[in-house]
Order: sequence, then structure tokens, then C-alpha cells
Amino acid sequence: MSAIRTPGPLVDNAVDRVNLNSIVGKRYQMDSFNNMICDKFQVINNSVYPQTAQQLEKLLSGKQTDVVILNDGSTAKLVILSTPDKGPRIHQMDVRAELTLGKTYLGHTFTEQDKQYLHKYGDMGRPAQLIDPNGGQPFKALIGVDQDTKRLRLLNIDTFRMPDEILGKKLTPVQKLMLLEGKALRLDNMDYKGTKFSAYTRLSAAKGGFKYNKIQTQQNNLPLASLPSQVLSVSSPAPQPSNQKLTPASQSKESFLSTRQSNVTANTQTATGDKPKPDVKKSKVKLRR
Repeated sequence: MSAIRTPGPLVDNAVDRVNLNSIVGKRYQMDSFNNMICDKFQVINNSVYPQTAQQLEKLLSGKQTDVVILNDGSTAKLVILSTPDKGPRIHQMDVRAELTLGKTYLGHTFTEQDKQYLHKYGDMGRPAQLIDPNGGQPFKALIGVDQDTKRLRLLNIDTFRMPDEILGKKLTPVQKLMLLEGKALRLDNMDYKGTKFSAYTRLSAAKGGFKYNKIQTQQNNLPLASLPSQVLSVSSPAPQPSNQKLTPASQSKESFLSTRQSNVTANTQTATGDKPKPDVKKSKVKLRR
């Protein structure tokens, strides 16, 4: 993703600018962050340019911004985080060249498989018990990688509100639990703006919500994908724990939830030990006397 550059002070057209007081978020008020925003963005006469206003609206709604170029020339994403001593503050996540993982993260010790999935797929594929660095309280979260900044990103499943349905497909309590555990569900005939589709659906920390990998609906009886977590069908009975060891797909990141169809031909005659008879065409032979 290319960084969003806000116009500098030499580009000054008052008609195009948006007043800061007119920018409204769904979670925070602009008044609490005026000084911090002036430090980060180019503000002229208490107004910003439309592209900056769009990013500030995301910020005040409790979301991460896109990658932006700030006043000091740094490239980063911004998000508002609450701290016990200072309250809500704008947190800057600078873009890194590559993902760097230590042995532990917020009290969780990474296994080699954890690291493999994070590097290859962008999601760890299972929840981790973490410790809040601010208050020291334990919480459970999914860990993923922000592909724009190459930094770890969390999705707190203790506070995540699981919907009763996803794109028209109602979820059972068991299916909700499976999704919270980072596992994937095959959901058939979901409806997005009148278009029906089927997909392997999972909760992704990297996306900050649900991630869908569409299935070719003309293929029937698709096998389970090779995932680090169990794949279930929404129409199947209540799932049972699986002891099957699943290995990751060895293609691209997008193949994390892709299915591989095996074309297996059955030869019933060979299975029973009988040799198949060749197909001999009958021909008439004229004999000379």
C-alpha cells in the first residue's frame, strides 16, 4: 500500500480544506486530540485537506488509519489507544522493512510453527494468552501481521462481539467458539449485496475482522483445506476434536485458506484383484479354402 501524502503548506486552497471541528468520529471527539493532530498533520487555520480529514475520521472512530506521511517525514499508521495514566493517546506505528519476531511477545512464547504461520500467512492461527503491558491484566487474543507496517497486530477475543450471523448465515454456539479460536468454517451460500458465494471464513487479527477465501461453487464435495486449524462446514453436524495433523499450503499467502482438489480415479476391478479385459473389437476373417 502506498502512503497517503497530505499537501504541504505551499498548496493553499481554502475552498478544498475541511475544518477540524466538522470532522466527527464514532468513538472519540476531536477536541481531545487537537494538539496531537497538529503535531502529526499539516493544519492550516484549523483546517486540513480532504484526504487528511478521511484519515482523521477513521482515527476518531477507533480504527487504524491507512499508511500516511506525517509532518516529520515518517511513514506510519496511527491509532488511538487508551493508557491508564494518560487516557486515550494517538499511537504511531512506523512502517518496517520486514517482520521481526522475538522469542516472546506480551508473555506469549512463540513456537516455530507460530513463527512460520506469521511469516507465511500473516496470522498465527490460534489464540494466545497475553499480558496487557499497561495494566498487567491477562487477556486472550489472536495475533496477526499488519502487512503494511510489518508489525504484529492483535484482536482481543475476550472483548470481540461475535455476530449471530455472517452475511446471512446463522452461526451455532459451537461455530462461534471455533471462530474465536482462530479456526476456519466453510460457509456456503453467503449473501453479499445479492451475490451468493461460499467461502472458508475465519477471524483474522491481520484484517481486524473476518477474512474470506472464496470457493468455486461449481466444484462439489471440496476436500478440507490444508490449514493450521480445523475446517468445518456450516451444514455439518456438531464438530468433534480432530487428531489429524494438518500442514500449511506451500504456495502464496493467499493459499492459506485455499483448497486443493485431488483427482482420484477408482478401479474396482484392480481393487478386487481381477485383471481388466482388453476391449477387443470383433472382426470377420475370410478364410481361403
